[in-house]
Amino acid sequence: MWTMLELCKAFNLMFVLLCIIIGGIVNNTLRPLIPSWSDPSWKQLMERCWAADPADRPSFAMISSELRSIAAAMDIK
Repeated sequence: MWTMLELCKAFNLMFVLLCIIIGGIVNNTLRPLIPSWSDPSWKQLMERCWAADPADRPSFAMISSELRSIAAAMDIK
């Protein structure tokens, strides 16, 4: 019985966490953490792609162009 009770508590906690995550996705506020060591140009591009207003997000052509520029600056082929 104790094991069953503990499992129920664990599943309830997972359910609550899942609801929080889904709520963040639905409300368009959930974003992954960007490591502090990330290149500022990558960070800026990611954050613009996550803009709450879709009109503020860059187009795929703009993203592609910026990624090429970032790669060229880093000498990545």
